[in-house]
Amino acid sequence: SLDTAVYEASHDVAQTTLDDKGWSLSPSSTQAILDKMRQHGVPLGEYVEGRVYYGIKTGDNEAFVINRTIRDDLMRQDPRSGEIIKPFLVGRDVKRYEPLASERFLIFTRHGINIQDYPAIQKYLSPFKKQLMPKPKNWAEDQDWPGRKAGNYEWYEVQDTVDYFAEFENLKIVYPEISISGNFTLDQRGFYADTTTYVIGSDSLYLLAVLNSKLWTFAVSHQSSQIRGGFLRWKRQYLTQLPIPRLNLANAAEKAQHDAIAMLAQRQLELHQQLAATDVRLDLDKHRSLLAQGKIPVSSEVEALYI
Repeated sequence: SLDTAVYEASHDVAQTTLDDKGWSLSPSSTQAILDKMRQHGVPLGEYVEGRVYYGIKTGDNEAFVINRTIRDDLMRQDPRSGEIIKPFLVGRDVKRYEPLASERFLIFTRHGINIQDYPAIQKYLSPFKKQLMPKPKNWAEDQDWPGRKAGNYEWYEVQDTVDYFAEFENLKIVYPEISISGNFTLDQRGFYADTTTYVIGSDSLYLLAVLNSKLWTFAVSHQSSQIRGGFLRWKRQYLTQLPIPRLNLANAAEKAQHDAIAMLAQRQLELHQQLAATDVRLDLDKHRSLLAQGKIPVSSEVEALYI
């Protein structure tokens, strides 16, 4: 019966956890774990001083995202083209601790650029001009517009302002928006990213380990929305609220914890780099054995910080 089904699927929720700052209908046992994590950490947004950024919205990837052949041709025509052609990632390029690789490139004509300085790129974008034009403010709502949305940008510029574009050039942590579990890695090559990817303006190996831990995936699963197949939405507004253990590096014991976890994350990066460099396809058991050489799983070390 419906009553029986509801009863069997129900669980207790403490009413005191339902406040104006946000709430979830997690079981009390789950809520106790989440509360413990918050007591021993600070929100990610505070930890990285707000430096969690969206990928770039061009408004028309057909025009602005190119392959290596087109990039090389543009640079042969005019070597200065390379100044605004950037290596480019999408969410599916990002895997846990794995080195980044992509054959995509972005023509990054940010707002205020002088397109006359890049004649080869101007020529390349010209056939796309009609579909790149911003919609006029006085355009009738009942009429279709063949170009991009209204905005204060030129037809040859990417659609949205990207005032934080310098963050893409730096060492940073990147992750995909949609994933079953934590898929964070360190970008050491200055990739730019699309809207299915987020970047965190930090190169902290300790932070990378925390984000990739099973415990953090557990926390995200009770904060984020879930879509088909059990995938989670790792959106900025969800993640910036979740806690990161802040250790006192002036304390010898806590610094030792921090350094041990950072070392394990570094080892994970190195092992994945070695794996990517080999021509031999390893079977799954060998792969797991290779990654287990860090002696203690990174997640176990991270979980201990919240106890």
